[in-house]
Parts: sequence; C-alpha cells; structure tokens
Amino acid sequence: MASVAAPVPDTDSILEELRRIREDADITTVSVACSGGVDSMVLLHLMDRICRGSNHSLTALHVNHGIDPNSNLWEEHCRIFCQTLGIDFRSTRLDLSKCYTKVNENKTRQLRYGWLAQQLSENAVLLTAHHQDDQAETLLLNLMRGSGVRGLAGMRTFRRLGNGYLLRPLLKYSRNSILHYAKCHQLSYIEDSSNLDVEIRRNFLRHITLPSLTKHWPSGNQIISRAANILSDARDLLDQLAQIDLETCQVQGVNFFCTGKQISAASIAALPKARQINLIRFWIRTNSIPEPNQKVIKQILGGLKNGSQTFGFVQWSKYRVYLYQQILYLSMIPKVAEHSESIQWNLKDSVEIPTMGMQLTVRESAENAICREKLNGEISIRFRRGGERIILPNRNHSSSLKKLFQQHLIPPWERNQLPLIYCNEEMVAVVPWLTAGKFRSERGQTGIRAVIEKLDEDRTVRLSDDTA
Repeated sequence: MASVAAPVPDTDSILEELRRIREDADITTVSVACSGGVDSMVLLHLMDRICRGSNHSLTALHVNHGIDPNSNLWEEHCRIFCQTLGIDFRSTRLDLSKCYTKVNENKTRQLRYGWLAQQLSENAVLLTAHHQDDQAETLLLNLMRGSGVRGLAGMRTFRRLGNGYLLRPLLKYSRNSILHYAKCHQLSYIEDSSNLDVEIRRNFLRHITLPSLTKHWPSGNQIISRAANILSDARDLLDQLAQIDLETCQVQGVNFFCTGKQISAASIAALPKARQINLIRFWIRTNSIPEPNQKVIKQILGGLKNGSQTFGFVQWSKYRVYLYQQILYLSMIPKVAEHSESIQWNLKDSVEIPTMGMQLTVRESAENAICREKLNGEISIRFRRGGERIILPNRNHSSSLKKLFQQHLIPPWERNQLPLIYCNEEMVAVVPWLTAGKFRSERGQTGIRAVIEKLDEDRTVRLSDDTA
C-alpha cells in the first residue's frame, strides 16, 4: 500500500529534521532559499515560527535571475515579506538575459546553487522548498533521460553543500498541502507565468503527464516518492561498494596537477564489469567533477583492456582520464604554454601566469631550496620548448630534462606545464620538482622555494544527482 503524504506542513516535522542534522553538526545558522513562490514562502513562514522560539538565526536568500520582466518585483516582494517578519534578507542578481540567447535551465540552476553555497558558513544549513510533486517530476525526467539508479533516486533530503548542508524538509508533503497551508495563513506569493509553459519538459510533466497518471492512480505522486526512497537506499549501497573498491584499487602516481587519488588499471580490470563502471563513476564524482556519459565510461573501460598501452586519455567537457604506466589519472585539460618570451621575475612578489591558470609564490624552505645569494643575473620564468638541460647536484655534466621526465615517470601531459626558472641562460629549477646543484642551498640552510598555486576558476557547485 502506498505511503500517505502528511496533510499539511508543520513545524514539528521540520524540527525533527533539524535535530537529525544536529547529531552530526552544530547547526545554529539557518537559511531559506526564497524565490517568492508559494513553496518557499510557506517554508520561510514555517522557519520563522521555529526560529523565534530557538537560538537559530534565520536568513532568506533570493536569486534574481533577471530573465522575467517581473523579476525585480519578485525580489521586492520577498524583501517586504522578510521586513514584515523581521527576517534577515540577502539577494543577488544573475542577469542571464545578457549571457544567453536562450535560457539554459541547467546553467541557471548551477549559478543559483553556486551563489547559495557561497553564503553558507561552516555547518550552516540551507533549506529549500522542494516537495513531493517536485520529487515525482525529477524521477520521471531522469527516467526519460535514461538515467540509472542515481538519477532515479531523485533528490536527497539532506546532503553537503559548500561549507554547509542542504536540507529539503518538505519532500514528504504534496503541493496541494502546501497551498492549503498558504491559504490558512493568508500568505501572499508570486505566480511565475513560465511555470505554465508546457514546452518546458518539467512543466509538461507537471500539467499534462502527472495529472493523467493520478486519474488512474490517485496516490501516484506518493507511489513515485516511495520508489525514489527505495532507489535512494540502492544508491547508497552502490556508493558504499564503490568506496570499498576505491580503497582497494587506489595508488599514488607521480604527478603535480592531477585531481585526487590515482587508481590501478590492473586492479580495476580484475573487478566485474558492473563494479568497474560503478567505481569509475564514483571516483570521478567524489573529486567534484561532473560525471561523463555512458559513451565516455565505455571508452575508459576500453582503454583498460589495452594492456600494452602506456599513454592515452579520454576526454569530456573540461576533463580527462589519462592512462599512463597502467595507472589512471583524473585531470582538467592541461593548459598550453603560449609564452615564446620569458617572464621576468624578482623572486620576491607572486607572479601570475593566467594563460597557464597558475601563479608562482616564493616561500622559505630548507628542502630542495634555492640559495638567493647564488643568483647573480636576470631571473626569468619559461616553459618547455625542447632541448632543455639541467645540472643536478653532485653532477659535473648536464642532464636532458626530457630523459629526467621519462626516468621519473612524470606524466607526459604535465611536462609542459611545469615552470622553469632561469638565471640568465642557466636553468635554476623545475618548479616544484628539481633544483640545480649550482643554485641549491647548503644542507640545513634556509633558502627559497617557488610554489605553484592554481588561480581560481569560475567553477560552479556540482549538483550531484539532484536536478531540481
């Protein structure tokens, strides 16, 4: 028999959800994502009632996308509502109308969650007003996309978001029950006219598909929600199995720029195919990188079968999985050095190299360090062009940088990314790896060491398997 949705949202059930969170974290700061629609206004009203009787501070967060001509009115509606109740209100404007000729729903969602995540301090919690009908729509959308267990499990009630947490306390309530609450408390809210456009897939499900289903199955949304809960348990079990396999297969490859741990190709190949796929997806996902599609996963698994292959990669979006020396590496697509001329450096201030997505910073060090007093000439930064040589400590002759890379198994795609420091025309160091013997500080003597720091990129919060 289908589970029955709670008739009307209530403060007790939300308090119970917050108590569960406090078992894992000391939550004192609560925020509500407030669009101005009936769902978020009901949730904000509920949380105001709860926080008035507790030590929680409450903030409403509003994202003005600048798409609809009335978007400024929606923001003002939320602001006035919060002023009336004495709720702290914060908003931002993401004017997507200037960025896209056609609104990209997924990009809009990413930007919205990106800003919301930035507002969360450590262990703060953000509440969103997704409800049972949203969950049903999400499951059906993902079903028609051909999603697996992760997508069909729908939205999680609770997960990490940025430095804090995301909680959806209304997932067990229907839209009708939320409307009933709004009517009882005489709450005013915004009706977004775009929600009536059935050319948008989610709206088609909301206004055409689900009403047809509920004519034959009156508890259809509750049944779909129950199925999502069952699939959520299956998703968690698959993640637990993938974590076990990752701990068995992970190795430490030589690298300077790759993401997370590396994994042994031979160890993965020894697993059944279904566990190989599950592990690869989990490995990519746990490094905060969007999962590739099924075609890319097949290409990665195909590369594992080629035991004689020493170097290759599979690419999607901005990312690559490399196979080198029977180890799998995960990395962003490497930058290509565009500097035909050298970059002058005083070895004091940090120097940005935007085309390579990095900056170099000097720190004091007693290990593999450069002795500043031994530098007598013009200091410059260069990148590989071919034929570079360096004289290592305790050597009288120079060594080819190419051969040193090969001997030490430095991944080929990283070799051209490593900055080379020169004094006049003599190589001083390969950052952050080697220092020439002539310029090296004596044992126990403090010198300087150049450190690579990645420049911030415009990376939005990954949405995991949530699509609402």
